[in-house]
Amino acid sequence: MANFLTYLDWRGDLLFSRDPVNEIDLMIFAEISYADMDELFGDDRELTLADMTQRYVDAGINQSNLVYDPKPLLLKAAECARYRNVLICRYFNHVDAEADTQFSACTFRLNNRETVVAYRGTDNTVVGWREDFNFSYELETISQSLAVQYLNHTGGDRIWVCGHSKGGNLAMYAGSFCTPEIKAKIVNVSSFDGPGFLPEILGKDGYNEIMPKAKLYLPDSSFFGLIMNQKAERTIVRSSEMGFNQHNPYSWKVKQNHFEKTNHLSAFSTYLDEVMDSWISQLSREERKNFIDNVFNAIEATGINTFNEMSKRKFETMNAIIKALSKTDSSEVKGMVDILGKLAGTGGSVLITDVKNFLGLNRDKEEKKTDEAAVKEEEESE
Repeated sequence: MANFLTYLDWRGDLLFSRDPVNEIDLMIFAEISYADMDELFGDDRELTLADMTQRYVDAGINQSNLVYDPKPLLLKAAECARYRNVLICRYFNHVDAEADTQFSACTFRLNNRETVVAYRGTDNTVVGWREDFNFSYELETISQSLAVQYLNHTGGDRIWVCGHSKGGNLAMYAGSFCTPEIKAKIVNVSSFDGPGFLPEILGKDGYNEIMPKAKLYLPDSSFFGLIMNQKAERTIVRSSEMGFNQHNPYSWKVKQNHFEKTNHLSAFSTYLDEVMDSWISQLSREERKNFIDNVFNAIEATGINTFNEMSKRKFETMNAIIKALSKTDSSEVKGMVDILGKLAGTGGSVLITDVKNFLGLNRDKEEKKTDEAAVKEEEESE
């Protein structure tokens, strides 16, 4: 399966001066922003990507617990003429669990005129995922404010802004509310499966001004990119994975210098889109805040700090969520139940199959045959 690593094999010998920035490059920059560079710069204000990668390797940094571990990409990009001499600068990383804030960004200088700003997406921490859901009731999060400040101090005459997951939301927000001087220099803002915004944001002039330059890329079974609403032009991308695993940019299929595209979202993603729209319309901002606070406070009370831990401790996580619901105002819970109830009848066999695929519940054919044989045997014995 061809992905952005394959793209580097195809196009890695072409400098940006010969082959302009494209959508795959922007995804690559967004993925590189996940790299932990906290201790790599020292007294240096900037490093070539090749030098940064060497320091990353020498420091023994291990991010394999992150589904989209940047190391495989760094190693390949550092060997390519297209990327190895790109300058990385202005790396900034700030995490504050008490303020529900996880923000990181870095700048890539392609030459004296062209710059790419990449915002890091949601990391492996619960606080990072919590902030994603805070978008559903906060008009401006701390990370969004920091994203605007960061972009306002960007140099260059031509600026691309990008991010994956939450980083995509930050890219859109910063591009919308940066200074007019910076906005005039923006070539493109790209969100790769990033959450959207409250209706109040969608109605602001700044947001609508940047929309002609904005693009939203979604895998065909997107979940995260359907949280909240967006006006940006949509591109639906084919993925080699299913369900939540499609959020991983390594799974996005590439053909030459663009993504493999499809014309529609899966039935389950369409279903989720309706759920999120109903949730926003039927619950007040205060009710959404209470619901999210109760759920995430309960998860954090278990001592679970990362998404990986949640996956490994599924029952403990579910018990925490159930307890959280018992503390939530009955009208809020009823609102959620009403929303799901109204949508429950809209399914059908296609949706059910899609849901099972999304959640990885479909077993292989041999297991299915074994189950069918067991049922038949039980029926005969009766």
